Amino acid sequence: MKRIKIIGLFMLMATTICAADELTLEQCIEAAVANNKSLVKNELGVQQTAIGTKTAYGTLLPSVSASASGGDGSSRSSASLQINQKIYSPGLFSDIKLARNETDIARLNYNELASQIRSEVETAYYNILTAQSLLNVYRENLTAADENLQLIQTMYKLGTKTESDVLKAEVQKAEIENELISQELEIIKQKRALAILMGISPNQDYEIAKVNVEQIDIPSLTEAKELLFMNNYEYQSLLKSLKSEQISLQIARESYLPSLSAGYSYSKDWTGSTTTDGYGSWGLSLNLGLFNGFSKKLNVQKSKLSLRSAEVSLEAKEQELLATLLNYYSNFENHNKVIALQEKNLESARKDYELVTRQCELGLATMLEQTNAQVSLLSAQTNLVEAQYSRKIVESKIKQLLAL
Repeated sequence: MKRIKIIGLFMLMATTICAADELTLEQCIEAAVANNKSLVKNELGVQQTAIGTKTAYGTLLPSVSASASGGDGSSRSSASLQINQKIYSPGLFSDIKLARNETDIARLNYNELASQIRSEVETAYYNILTAQSLLNVYRENLTAADENLQLIQTMYKLGTKTESDVLKAEVQKAEIENELISQELEIIKQKRALAILMGISPNQDYEIAKVNVEQIDIPSLTEAKELLFMNNYEYQSLLKSLKSEQISLQIARESYLPSLSAGYSYSKDWTGSTTTDGYGSWGLSLNLGLFNGFSKKLNVQKSKLSLRSAEVSLEAKEQELLATLLNYYSNFENHNKVIALQEKNLESARKDYELVTRQCELGLATMLEQTNAQVSLLSAQTNLVEAQYSRKIVESKIKQLLAL
């Protein structure tokens, strides 16, 4: 039944992708999570560990067995029933704690992988939007370059511009055309990358919805530091691993303790037509191992070393995650500064280009000056677009780190 549900979900996502005019970011993420084979495999691992937990609980239940004997060659028949119940054995309850903890670790690892896939989808999504925005920039500049070329050609016929000016205008237009073609190829490349993440054919064409690059939603650095170790799936998984090592050490120490069990049996015999009254018995069994070649002591020492190793790994991960968080926020603040600077540069470059274009038409500026002005304008436009979407990618990485 669960397999049928998963297949149905795949078909639903494929239908959504084919039918939608524009895929939103959330739709792309849902498709990737539904179709990602690594995530499906990881989910199966979670189910297996959950079964292991149920198996551990099963050891608390009594064992019941029955037997009967008799046949044609004998007039005697018998039947018996045995019930055995473990009251305590080393690791009996600790094994259950360990199994439950391992299930928690498996779920955290699943969430961490899903978070990574989400971040990869967001990065690919923003890369497509970056290329599309740059494509629009080059199209606008190509239109301006084409109009400028036509104007220069007209002025050349009137004798106010030289052949060199015409050639410079043609080169300028050709360079922008090359950049435009490069961006068209980049869009195709990024769409294929996103299609693979979503589990659809790389040949399938689709469109994605635009996002507001100005809209940023991340907590302050102070709040992020508080959320980091509370929310991060990888860190929480290491915490659970540390707990597993603590339980394993407890189990190793419990091996010195005795085991206690209880049993009850009931038997009844039949000889011909005579039935013997049944009889039952019960008893307690206490078992204590006195010596096993120092293996118990060595297991305790190994568990202590494993626990210390887990503690060191956790400490190292704390430093790594904090450094990563600080780097992300530094990058984010740097992008804010770059965006503010590029917005000013764009405004200045646009005014310079308009001024030089008018001066060039009046013969007060050279074609080279106009070309340089358009190159500056194009550079300012592309730098602003790249900075805005780079900031969105950093925002995505911060959210992944904080599991937001």
